Amino acid sequence: MSPCENYETENKAVTCLLTNENSNLQNIKKYVEGHREFLERTAKYGSIIDRGIASAFLRIAKGEVTL
Repeated sequence: MSPCENYETENKAVTCLLTNENSNLQNIKKYVEGHREFLERTAKYGSIIDRGIASAFLRIAKGEVTL
């Protein structure tokens, strides 16, 4: 189980994935699978920083960017 799975808000979960030293590609891919709709919406309509983070997660999951 990912150390970032049980956060009550999306922002806390994303922050955990970005800062947790135990996060890895598999954890990010699992997160994206479960939150793809949210991330796609955020990448389109979120604040500039949220759009960047959501886009990065989507690109990492697709394999376009490596960690």
